[in-house]
Amino acid sequence: MTFPSDGNITLSRFKAVPRRRRLMHYIWPDRPASWRDLPRRTWPTVRQITRLTVATVLAYLASLPFLDGAVDLTGPLTALLVVQASTYSTITMGFVRVGAVVTGILVALTVASFVGLTWWSLGVAVATGLVLSELLHLHKQGLEPAISAMLVLGVTNPEVAGVTRVGTTLIGAAVGIALNLLVPPRRSQRKTVSAVRRAAIAVADTLEAVAVSIQSRPIIRHDAQVWLDRARAAASR
Repeated sequence: MTFPSDGNITLSRFKAVPRRRRLMHYIWPDRPASWRDLPRRTWPTVRQITRLTVATVLAYLASLPFLDGAVDLTGPLTALLVVQASTYSTITMGFVRVGAVVTGILVALTVASFVGLTWWSLGVAVATGLVLSELLHLHKQGLEPAISAMLVLGVTNPEVAGVTRVGTTLIGAAVGIALNLLVPPRRSQRKTVSAVRRAAIAVADTLEAVAVSIQSRPIIRHDAQVWLDRARAAASR
């Protein structure tokens, strides 16, 4: 195959990429380039999964005394959603989550106090919750007012359900924020700068290798695959 822009540059035939390699790239596109990089690359993910799991279990245990035998996983769910990658975002998400739940409960209690649960009151509650979420700029928690309104409106005692849901939401948010304060995510400025520098150097080296190879000899597909692998490795640093 000949490139129109330069008749001296040709693409030679070579063996296809092994199926196993293609499968691994499909499953894990940004996998580490070597086994030595595996702990460094996977540790942040393992740590975040552990933090989320611990926050969920602690919120559930903290909610048990307030449930009186009823099953309500709002607290663990709130803790799971609240724990974020930074302390600031965790606190922000905690307030947003509580506000969204309270908004939905107020909508449900208002509707229940006048008409109860019917097909059209359910539609009114959902639509009102969605409108309020837009007005309050709840963004990622935009569906929570409608969800809370539906769940509270569908029970036999909306007042009790509303109080329980608010209480467990507050517990879950408190557990998530406390865990993030006690075990904050490790994102030091020095490590961030070092990671950006390593990625920039790797990209620069790859581009330099491409330029030197193009100037010295015809392009072959094997070289292109090597450059692509190096670029992917640099992007995953």
